[in-house]
Amino acid sequence: MKVLKLQEGVYKVTDNQGTWIAVGGCASDNGKWMAYSADNFNDCSLENNWAVQFKTFKQLKEHSNSPASKMFRRLSESFLKRN
Repeated sequence: MKVLKLQEGVYKVTDNQGTWIAVGGCASDNGKWMAYSADNFNDCSLENNWAVQFKTFKQLKEHSNSPASKMFRRLSESFLKRN
């Protein structure tokens, strides 16, 4: 897993499933960490949000490797390609 800090509270993460954006801390409304199937921060939206929130970035990164997350990411990317 490769993590690149884009700005305070925004990270671009590349793992074996692809690239995603993590947003949290001072960059989010409630301080919780969320993920988006996107290549850059400007593409983050409700349509590509993973629909999960965690208290820490570490918890979000652990979730990204879970079977449920991998399945959701594949479905999300397939949906986005069709629309």
